[in-house]
Amino acid sequence: MEGLKVGVFVLAVSFGSSLALASENAWKTCDGCTWAQKHQCASEVALEYQLKTGDFAWIYDFHNEIASKFYVQVTPPGTIIQGADGADSSSETSSLPSVSVIQSPLGGDEAYYAGLLNYFVNDVWRPQGGAYDYPSCQAQWISGEGQRETSGGVISGGRSSGVIVHPINIPPGTGQNTAYDVFGALAAASQLAESNVGLLGLLGEVQNIFDGWVPASPINVNTQLKLQFSDGSYGIWNFNFQSDQWEPDWSTFRDSEGNPMPLTPSDMVGQRYDFSGTPIGQNSLREFLDRARVLGIPITGPGGGQGGDSVPARCRMEGDTMRCWPIGPY
Repeated sequence: MEGLKVGVFVLAVSFGSSLALASENAWKTCDGCTWAQKHQCASEVALEYQLKTGDFAWIYDFHNEIASKFYVQVTPPGTIIQGADGADSSSETSSLPSVSVIQSPLGGDEAYYAGLLNYFVNDVWRPQGGAYDYPSCQAQWISGEGQRETSGGVISGGRSSGVIVHPINIPPGTGQNTAYDVFGALAAASQLAESNVGLLGLLGEVQNIFDGWVPASPINVNTQLKLQFSDGSYGIWNFNFQSDQWEPDWSTFRDSEGNPMPLTPSDMVGQRYDFSGTPIGQNSLREFLDRARVLGIPITGPGGGQGGDSVPARCRMEGDTMRCWPIGPY
């Protein structure tokens, strides 16, 4: 089962494990490489990152979904690797350290978390056009300068600012039937996301730990969650690395009719809100007017103390008052 969902996330576990306290880790990708090529790549990683005996070089093969871990041994013991650029040109070749790498088995947790990152890369990001930008032995072998390849889903140079939005349907239940049920309530909204995201709930943790290994997140897309409620309303959630949780972007929230939800009275200025005569549309109208009352805005028209229900309605701010009135065929 080694090849099943085993990939780069191995490094995340090692970073936070007791193993990492006594050793250092460095890594590169070698997609589709043979074992001999991965062994060569691990040796180069050890030299480039000046690893010592007891450290580990990781090689990640996304194409085959395999992560390989190599134990680094430097002789004589205690020698610090200086690599090609740091070597003393006057030194004898025989005085240079000997570096060997020995493939080591992955622990259970390492294989599990490696599989999670493989899932995100190969089943989430790449099918939707996302790319990754990892250090690659192959790129160095091809160009001799360590440039990223530009084919096979790997990008060259700086990362793009693309966004991948994952829709998640929220089943009906107490306090989660419409986006209004959590609108404006950060704790409730974050808890709702946490209880419904499944494996995607680990996405923030994956990228958070990766940030401890590389200067920037290796995934060149920003992943968002779109929570869709049973009445058709929805909102977008982003992962907050400081709070370590998924948090809502209130400006993205829309009711069942596609109307933006007002967080403050100023959000209503210049907006037009249309509601159908259907039960769902009328429920959204009632929630909208309830929100206006919470914000202290006077209301006139259908649902505001005048007029009837079950008719299409339009609402708009006029001065400091929200005016609603019946409209023609919706």
